[in-house]
Amino acid sequence: MNRVVRLQSARFTQWAANYPGKNIVRGYCKWYGVDPLCAVVELRELGIPIIAEREEEIRKSEADKAAARLAEKEEKKRHLREYMTIFINGKQKRIKCPPTVDGIPVDEFIRKNADPIWLLQNEMYEELYQWEQERDAEEQGVFQPERARDSNESGRFDPGDFDESDPLPF
Repeated sequence: MNRVVRLQSARFTQWAANYPGKNIVRGYCKWYGVDPLCAVVELRELGIPIIAEREEEIRKSEADKAAARLAEKEEKKRHLREYMTIFINGKQKRIKCPPTVDGIPVDEFIRKNADPIWLLQNEMYEELYQWEQERDAEEQGVFQPERARDSNESGRFDPGDFDESDPLPF
């Protein structure tokens, strides 16, 4: 129901004159399904006097409700970021998520970005050993064979695998 229809209904049924309760704003909200600020505006259009302090009180309470909803939504987002759900013996359990740096697990971040001195100072000998192995492999130019160009996954010959510049395979 839009505002014009609500106002016509309230005038036709003389809703405000027949209202038996104490809080006419709350009664209008419940009867017509509107928020309190809308009720204040429409009751004023119907000629019902509403005190300015009451309107300010309603505005403040609506602002407080909106701030509380926003805070609750932010808390829910934070909770989803910090905790994850796992299954233990067929039941769901919430545990804290492991720490990350820019979305990468901390161990992987350290492996990618740490220098050997830092690794040595923090007694991360396994990572230091891996770093040295990778460095030695790069220096020696270790050959890592690619797949054969003359066969596809099925092992059959495919003439589309060759360029015109390649020598013939047979």
